[in-house]
Amino acid sequence: MELTCALRLCIAQLHSSAVALDMQTRSYRVGHAHFNRAQVVGVLVKRNNSHLKLGLLDVKLVTSLNGFNQKELHLGALVECVGSIDELQPSSDMTRSRRWMNATQYQNDYAVPHSSPPTQLELLAFPPIHESSAGRSAVSGSESNSTTVQQHAIGHQASKPAAAATLIEKPWEQQNVGVPGLDAAIPPADYQFALPERDHQLIEQGSKSLEIRLNDAPYSIIHVNDRITINGKTLTTVVAIRKYASLQSVLEAENVNALLPQSSFVGAGTFNAAAAAERHYRQFFSAEEEEHYGLIVFQLSVTSSGPKSQEEWSALVLRQLEAKRDAGCSIADLRFAFPSLPVDQITEILTNLQFDALVICMNDKYRLV
Repeated sequence: MELTCALRLCIAQLHSSAVALDMQTRSYRVGHAHFNRAQVVGVLVKRNNSHLKLGLLDVKLVTSLNGFNQKELHLGALVECVGSIDELQPSSDMTRSRRWMNATQYQNDYAVPHSSPPTQLELLAFPPIHESSAGRSAVSGSESNSTTVQQHAIGHQASKPAAAATLIEKPWEQQNVGVPGLDAAIPPADYQFALPERDHQLIEQGSKSLEIRLNDAPYSIIHVNDRITINGKTLTTVVAIRKYASLQSVLEAENVNALLPQSSFVGAGTFNAAAAAERHYRQFFSAEEEEHYGLIVFQLSVTSSGPKSQEEWSALVLRQLEAKRDAGCSIADLRFAFPSLPVDQITEILTNLQFDALVICMNDKYRLV
């Protein structure tokens, strides 16, 4: 079945002046580069009925092809970018630096009806495609003027894409996922979950250590030892992953108190785990989705570390500036990269780095000398 479905694509960490819609050419512009297609190397943010929302952490500028007719959406697919660019409302610390552009695609396995769409917007970030590395990538079909690299949850072949500028606004470690026998050597990837503040507090306190998601992309590619940041603040490590056919199976096998602490529910004295779980998780996935995909349980451990010294923070800021040597970093970019670091401390670090002749500031962007 091929039905059109609307998409909204997110460009992360680009300032409002960096991305614009050129009314003369009807294409998007990043600096002096124009494009009207973006490659999906980002994240599944939210599905709602026939609408699919994808977030992009990279924007790949590709040649416009006549007669392009993609009928299956997947990581690495090209999508038509049309319409205006919108600010995400309401904005938050996690979304303030993101802007959305409209796009169109075709019906696919992801765009399925939802009886209970999620109430929370969740950002789950994928690593970017690497030109020469094995990773969460597979070879895609070639068009007449351009080669596109698809990125999959499994597979370990990659083809070098055609020459095109790529804006990587968040550095990721190189992946080697899916290669038999090498899973233990896979560098951890970073993801972000958005949870209700009550659940976030319970995770910070150690009362809640389990999270349930549908056993479907993008969640199904997360590995043990990957890092998940909760609400942009609390860093956790995935210490175990278990898969189940149903919510009932989860409740029978898992520690319910670690999944749904009684203190998080009104009337804890008459707590009914099965009823509470059914009531809670139906906000995020329907019974039909549960039956179709199954469930995956992530066991999380809050990463405990002592407070960093000024020298340690300076080294991290320098590393971030090195990763974004071409584009540079604004203070807002560094706040996004280090949400626990106060603005005044970021400013002090940047000032000291300028005194040491390591960093210069031009147009509100800090760059290595």
